[in-house]
Amino acid sequence: MKIIAIGDLHGDFYKFKRILEETDTLKIIENNPEDYQSLKIDFKNLEDKIIVFIGDYVDWREEELENPLNLNKNQLIKGTAKILKSINIIYNHPEYKNRFYFLVGNHEDMMFKALDFIFSYYLKNKDVQNKEKELNNLINTISENPYKPIYESPDTFFSEKYFNFLNWYFQGGKNTISSFDNISIFIDNITNLNFLKDLILYLKVELENELIFFSHTFPDDNEILTKVLNDFNNIENLDYVDEYLINQFLWSRKIWGIDAFNGKYTKPTEFEQIKDIFINNKIKHYIVGHTKISKTNEPFYHFDGKIINIDLHGTPFSKPLILDNLNISDIDKNIKKLNYPNLFYFQFP
Repeated sequence: MKIIAIGDLHGDFYKFKRILEETDTLKIIENNPEDYQSLKIDFKNLEDKIIVFIGDYVDWREEELENPLNLNKNQLIKGTAKILKSINIIYNHPEYKNRFYFLVGNHEDMMFKALDFIFSYYLKNKDVQNKEKELNNLINTISENPYKPIYESPDTFFSEKYFNFLNWYFQGGKNTISSFDNISIFIDNITNLNFLKDLILYLKVELENELIFFSHTFPDDNEILTKVLNDFNNIENLDYVDEYLINQFLWSRKIWGIDAFNGKYTKPTEFEQIKDIFINNKIKHYIVGHTKISKTNEPFYHFDGKIINIDLHGTPFSKPLILDNLNISDIDKNIKKLNYPNLFYFQFP
């Protein structure tokens, strides 16, 4: 059995397409490069494969994209919509449901918080015509004066949720909306993508005497990681999955010497600080994305391969991580996961 692990995509549809086709996993048939609804998928050889995506499917931030068809920017920007639509087709195929695993990234987390703002203040108790008008007015206002909505709202909770939207919008959300043409079409599509309801916060693959662990990033808080690993067998009964824990698995960067909150350089985590965690839990590899470390097109091996960073967005023709000859006797039994508690989709099914 082999695991194919694919890093942060950030709207790079042709990287997504190339990797899945080069690994003989599936073929994506694109009848019209400008129409994300025209996609079809032909599944290939999946008998010996498990495919894991590390998150951050959305939010292109003007990094270089693969462009085999020599498309212009307005065409390339549709890559996010194509990735999301393709993943939803894969997710909805019952025969291969246990072969593909989709983790959540911090950019999906930001997007859901932005959606919570939109639904709370722009879409509740309004008719269709007014909804579209108000959403378009919101985008126009942000282009002219992003702080204007704060001055005009008497709601004390408005500012916090609005800043969540603004943060996402200026960190790639604008391009995610544009990938669906406009904000109304974006809303109509994004709320109907089933796979977004079941994104995974972290994933454990059990081998014969060791394990491989996946999350979008490596937590700064060693106590949280230890607690999660120790309680994994009781994963359905975990009662401490709060925003702090979620942020640890989505935003942390200390392992690379970066403060997750202010982006400044800090003293990086040393292996001696986490060695016991790896030994006690028999971790063979811990695989992450979130922070681009490698300047090559290859995954970055840290601490003698104990931690592997597969974030290679913005690097055309980069390679996935392929772990081969793995003894996984029973996928349903040997792969365990904790779903990301997507409160947005729980509130708006």
